[in-house]
Amino acid sequence: MFSVLDGAKTAYLAVKKFTTPAETIQPLRTIPKHRKPVFEVAFFKDSRQVVSGSGQIPRIWDVEKGTLVATPFEGWLQWGPIRSLVAVSPDDRRVASSSGDYIEIWDIDEQKVHDPLDKHADSITSLCFSPDGKRLASGSLDGTVIILDVETRTELSTLVKNNLGSVFCVAFSPDGSKLASSTKFIIRVWNPDNAELLFDINAHSDWVTSVVWSPDSQQLVSASYDKTIKFRDLANRFQIGQACTGHTDKIYSLAISSDGSFIATASEDKTVRLWGTKSRQQIGQSLEHTKLVFCVAISPSGELLASGDYDGNLQLWPIENTLSTPIKEAVVKYFSWVMLSHKWETKEPLLHDIQGKSIYNLDPVGTVVKLQKFCGVARDAGHRWAWSDTCCIDQNNNVEVQRSVNSMFVWYHHSALTIVYLSDVPPSSKWGALANSIWNTRGWTILEFLAPKIVLFYQADWTLYLDDRSHNHKESVAITQELERSTGINARALVAFRPGMRDARGKLQWASTRVTTLQEDIAYSLAGKDGDKCFTYEVKADGLQDLLVTTTDRLVQFSPARRTRQTFLLIRPWNRYDLGLFWDSSNGTQIGQPCTGHTDNINSLTISSDGSFIATASDDNTVRLWSTKSHKQIGQPLEHIIHVCCIAIAPNGELLVSGDDYGNVQLWSIGNALSASFGLDSSYDSFFAHRSKGRLGRNLYVEALSDADKVIELNPSSHIGYELKHAALHGAQRYDDAFDVFKVMLSNLDNAHDAQMQKLRQKYISASEALEAAVRRAIYAQLENAPLRLINTSTGRLCNRDAQIDVFIESTEYKELLSSSVIHGPLQTETIKEVVAKYFSWVMLSHRWERKEPLLHDIQDNDIYDLDPVGAVVKLQKFCKVARDAGHRWAWSDTCCIDQNNNVEVQQSVNSMFVWYHYSALTIVYLSDVPPSSESGALANSIWNTRGWTVQEFLAPKIVLFYQADWTLYLDNYSRNHKESVAITQELERSTGINARALVAFRPGTRDARVKLQWASHRETTREEDIAYSLFGIFDVNLPVIYGEKRQKALGRLLQEIIAHSGDITALDWVGQPSNFNSCLPADISSYKALSFTPPSLSEDEMRTSVSMLRNIMAVESASKLYTTLENLGVPRFANCRLQLPCIAFPLTEIRQRPGRYVDQYFIYDIKADGLHDLSITTEDQLVQFWAGRPVRRKVLLIRPWTHHLLEPSNFAELPSIDDESSVEDYWSAPGSPLHDSPPGSPGEQGPVNSELSERAFRLVVHLGQPFSAFLLTQQRGGEYTRIASDNDIIVQVTDATCVENFMDVRTLEIL
Repeated sequence: MFSVLDGAKTAYLAVKKFTTPAETIQPLRTIPKHRKPVFEVAFFKDSRQVVSGSGQIPRIWDVEKGTLVATPFEGWLQWGPIRSLVAVSPDDRRVASSSGDYIEIWDIDEQKVHDPLDKHADSITSLCFSPDGKRLASGSLDGTVIILDVETRTELSTLVKNNLGSVFCVAFSPDGSKLASSTKFIIRVWNPDNAELLFDINAHSDWVTSVVWSPDSQQLVSASYDKTIKFRDLANRFQIGQACTGHTDKIYSLAISSDGSFIATASEDKTVRLWGTKSRQQIGQSLEHTKLVFCVAISPSGELLASGDYDGNLQLWPIENTLSTPIKEAVVKYFSWVMLSHKWETKEPLLHDIQGKSIYNLDPVGTVVKLQKFCGVARDAGHRWAWSDTCCIDQNNNVEVQRSVNSMFVWYHHSALTIVYLSDVPPSSKWGALANSIWNTRGWTILEFLAPKIVLFYQADWTLYLDDRSHNHKESVAITQELERSTGINARALVAFRPGMRDARGKLQWASTRVTTLQEDIAYSLAGKDGDKCFTYEVKADGLQDLLVTTTDRLVQFSPARRTRQTFLLIRPWNRYDLGLFWDSSNGTQIGQPCTGHTDNINSLTISSDGSFIATASDDNTVRLWSTKSHKQIGQPLEHIIHVCCIAIAPNGELLVSGDDYGNVQLWSIGNALSASFGLDSSYDSFFAHRSKGRLGRNLYVEALSDADKVIELNPSSHIGYELKHAALHGAQRYDDAFDVFKVMLSNLDNAHDAQMQKLRQKYISASEALEAAVRRAIYAQLENAPLRLINTSTGRLCNRDAQIDVFIESTEYKELLSSSVIHGPLQTETIKEVVAKYFSWVMLSHRWERKEPLLHDIQDNDIYDLDPVGAVVKLQKFCKVARDAGHRWAWSDTCCIDQNNNVEVQQSVNSMFVWYHYSALTIVYLSDVPPSSESGALANSIWNTRGWTVQEFLAPKIVLFYQADWTLYLDNYSRNHKESVAITQELERSTGINARALVAFRPGTRDARVKLQWASHRETTREEDIAYSLFGIFDVNLPVIYGEKRQKALGRLLQEIIAHSGDITALDWVGQPSNFNSCLPADISSYKALSFTPPSLSEDEMRTSVSMLRNIMAVESASKLYTTLENLGVPRFANCRLQLPCIAFPLTEIRQRPGRYVDQYFIYDIKADGLHDLSITTEDQLVQFWAGRPVRRKVLLIRPWTHHLLEPSNFAELPSIDDESSVEDYWSAPGSPLHDSPPGSPGEQGPVNSELSERAFRLVVHLGQPFSAFLLTQQRGGEYTRIASDNDIIVQVTDATCVENFMDVRTLEIL
């Protein structure tokens, strides 16, 4: 974690030195194309488009280009005042807009606007779609909230009770179960399903202008004209924490990020501000407009913010730029520390006493108690770090002591808090005890009180002095006056002291009465208050460029107009062998000192390929090597017997060739030339650095490492040797060692004062921080779909997510990534994702629970491989070993990786289980009852194949392997994935009834509900509720887990969610006993065992023949009217155990019981209804008999649940089933979403009948004439109905299809 800490330190220093005002953040883009104020703005789901409401004209804009995408569609009209509001449906298919008291709904796909709706009596103030996009809520100045059906555009309900005045805002909760509206002072929370007012919240002191929900629907956030933002807990309706304050004028709009981590507000004070939902503090800078801001929206991606103002400007802001400052603030807060000021006592704990130990575990004797109490007080005050001079400085390290003494004032000044411990001030002391304390006589304590911003004084028993519980005792008049009188330091200096040499006599007087243990400390304790003073002068001299000189001496200043008697000279020492000079080519000036050493003319010069050293040949009969950095000779001279006239260095830097006047050409080993005098001069490092680079290029990592070590030995303060050593270790795949070298290099760079070195350090820090951030993002993305806990298959230890991350940070894989980023620069995101995905991949276990399975408490803090290998522990150990041998580091078993006593965790696990299995790298199915070397068929007969949970445990994963009782592979199949085995897939298909395609590539969802329920109808679970909970993932629903609610309620809630979410009524097709949850649902899942009724299919020729016959005997108008009636019939709705079911009802005219009672208390009844063939049913219920001569008051209906696919429009012609191969012709099947139930547009009741419509109408009549599955309803006293259960399907057929219009009752019934 070195890079994290170092990066955090960098962030902290950046903030600490940040003394100038931040630059104003500029918008990413401004769209100034509105002539009127922008009153509302909303993003589309992909964050690429935004819709604005301005004047009477809503507009859609391209976010990236800032161009207009769409203006009002065909059918749009201007209504009412200029204020326009907008809202986008969750599926991006519709945009709702308002103007005045009119609402218009835009159809994005058809580029069309429906006729305006005039539902309110006054102007509309707010619009909001429900989460499923089926409903639209609107608030108005007339004091009402109206909920509309988006498809039919009909009014569903009006929410009004004790009209409290204008409604400013409406907002559906994310789960759709509630709706909030705001009025003056008050937020009202409604049940949108039945228009019931749940409760009122007295929220603000002025108009509540905007309300949003947290993503979990558990909190409300509101903004008001009173300039505040407040958070409310819906469980108790109490305010959470303090209100957000900072706006200086009315707040008009409020938005919340999709993850609920922050909110944005728009105000009349011309600013948009961001706030953290946890801290409820402003984050980042305010975003400034030139006029008041009416609206704000956050993109679903969380990357952009849009705001609109009075001038008609729509501005887009990058949120990341705004939050960069809060990141630094968070780092500063995390690394804040507390300092201790006290009088040293005998036997204080020193560094070696606490190093490597927890101070809380030390014996609480003597001064150890003081240290423990101090750290405890700091911790309770919310600070993570604490410092005491007794034990946090290595007193034996002179360098550290010197640095600490010189830094002490800064440390105290930037501390979050300084605690002064007065060991000689007893509890409950009066004013004056501080002045008389020995602490007030010590030399160091002046600095320790003057430097900090916040100070608290504690008495001997660690209670606050004078019982003053204020935030800062520097703000206490009593304490400040006491110190002023006793120290002579004026109150202003005591509260806000500024160090420096000014008023030195006064500061020395403060210290004149102080004493220190060490004599020198009386001076050292004052260093932080003064410090060295330097003066910088601009110097001019004839023939030289102007320059700056910095010195501690104060010079007499002069110029041509102000002469002085003193003479100042700028001198350069001269050497007659100044022959090797370096020049700056950009300005022609000499660089540094010349290379001197030759005693005669230099004839030739060459430079190494990396520019680290040069070689010269001279008439003094020598060749010499020189460092280009130090300009000093390196190594010994290489001697010829005559003048040397030429020289060259090999590209690899290892050889040198020279020629002399006698024609001799000599080859020299540069390494040998340097070795004779190695260690005498640090300048030699350039050669070894050059050779190390050459050897790295040839993959000679051992040799390159040796040279790098020599560079470090010669010049330990340089980064170059560490860079080379890091590269050599990385090449040798010694990543741990490479990582350690990198840390040492950063430490050296940290201590460097050279600007270039600091810049280099920042480069490495930036690279490591960028890698750290990229790795963190990749980890969080990977763990988002991972179990909460996993077993480390290498160590046998159970780890939560934080522990997994810690293990990764210490892993070779991470250090290789870090090392690669140092050498090669920023890594590709895909590379990081691949490494992270591989490291964090996990294996899931699917099995049949046995007796005494190891639970969480059995393995927590234990190595599973060390547990006694008995019973089910052996299974866990074998599973983890198989996963480990397959190359996976993490494994999961439902027995021990879930805290069964934590209801929240159990619920999260049940709702996430399908996802965990789906994203696992491998799922191992252990068949404990399948013996070794079993033949095909053993899997089908395994008890594993009868359990409820195992359906999803096989369907969800991509890769599955079956293991027999002895942990050998089933059928001896060594392929990587048994889902690709034809034999195993066919065996499962035959035994489960699940088709092969779904077994191999299943996709969860509520579609084909009846088929999926049949899969589970033969399954069993130990806990009765699990038969429903085990299907949550199959149907992709997320519901509360409530063990103890019993089977019927659990199954009822699941089926209710399926029908309400999808409109699929196939779940109503069952035989057996009804549920207490709702009579239309079965009491047990086994009621779905029987295959659903499939009506006889008609070929296209048969259909055309039937239609042709109908045209001759049935009026077109009658068929069209019937078609229109059924087309306009709504979709099923299911909530609060009540089913609103669209259907075709046939009132019964006669029920007669056949004589006698049958087996198991069943009764058989003969039934008649107008327009239907007579039929009989068998049921446990004893029905009231009636006929023409014996009527009854309560109605009994035979109903046919309605499904729109019989209308045969183009978008329902072919509905793919679960295997995506065959069309769904079953009567019960319905389209996947109720949003599609009503095709756009309806035929008019007047005028000529469209030929295409008439064709569809006659085809509908033919379908209605076919046999269909129905069920009986009996009316209750309140007008609702209950279903009469039957032990077999009730199959019905009309007597005459041409007369269906006369005896069918088309309506929606409420069924309990």
